[in-house]
Amino acid sequence: MKRLIIIISALFLATPLWSLQGDGSLGNPFQIDDLLDFLTFRDTVNSGYYTACAELNSDIDLKDICYQDSVTGEQYHWFAIAGFGDGTSYQGRFDGKGHIIYNLYVNSHVECYRGVFGNIKDAIILNLGVENAYIIAGYNIGGITGTATNSVISNCFVTGHLEGYFLGGIAGMADNCTIANCYCDCYVDGNYPGYVLGHNINTTLSNSFFNQDVECSAVVHDAVGLNEESMYNGNLANKLNDYILLYGGDSLQSWCHSREAKSLPSYHCPSGNMEIASELENLYIQDKSLYFSLKREMDIQIYDLSGRLYISQKFPSGKHRITTLPKGNYILLGRRFMIGD
Repeated sequence: MKRLIIIISALFLATPLWSLQGDGSLGNPFQIDDLLDFLTFRDTVNSGYYTACAELNSDIDLKDICYQDSVTGEQYHWFAIAGFGDGTSYQGRFDGKGHIIYNLYVNSHVECYRGVFGNIKDAIILNLGVENAYIIAGYNIGGITGTATNSVISNCFVTGHLEGYFLGGIAGMADNCTIANCYCDCYVDGNYPGYVLGHNINTTLSNSFFNQDVECSAVVHDAVGLNEESMYNGNLANKLNDYILLYGGDSLQSWCHSREAKSLPSYHCPSGNMEIASELENLYIQDKSLYFSLKREMDIQIYDLSGRLYISQKFPSGKHRITTLPKGNYILLGRRFMIGD
């Protein structure tokens, strides 16, 4: 099965064989629902549609197409979106919608411009996680992208192991970019390494964090180091959500953290989606009480922004009032609200 997917992927580089929903425009982005869609999107971009926009609708596991064969020792490396290193760049908008790309694998010192993307320019990459990345390569290496120019990367995270030249957890090199509300929990080592960003040219890092307890040779730039406890205990999730509340974002999503198990935060909606949220009407706060109306009987969960569950019960249709929530920021059916003093 692994060999079959690899062969199909190679064929896509010449002629895409699979049809994606959408047309790749900003108003009608490609819809990526599974691994085959993701490979088709990559190969469509690499065939020349560099401005293609896309939305990721599920997690993607790359373990079947990039890996080291445990029997033969053969290496199968991830080939990045716009990863040719010939001056071409991805120039679209890619919304991960809180989903995660797992097991990105490159283990070759001659491979360059490696990450999910190789090179981006005038692009927007947002709401994307990359977990368990393993990249040992040449130069221009990042979990999200090898290089970035005039681009925005926001609400993204990367975990894994990276080695090479001009490399960073999020981006290996960034020129005139904005990297905002991101974090990395990565071992990063080599020449010009950075916890979040490797080589910085006029690039702003805002509210971006890294695990300072990971011992490696990386530089900080404007990122903020947190100890491992702060990364895993909900403190990091709170910092990321505070930024969203201050500067705005998708009202149906937030950074969430499981208090029941040691975990890093992920960016998603913990309590519903767009369709469920449409059942909610007239949400407002008055005198430290939450008021809302439901179109139908529903099971309701209310979380704080670190993922702690405060209320879980069935409510009938109609109007409701809740007076038991302490001061803080919460999510109800994907809608954020705040109980103040």
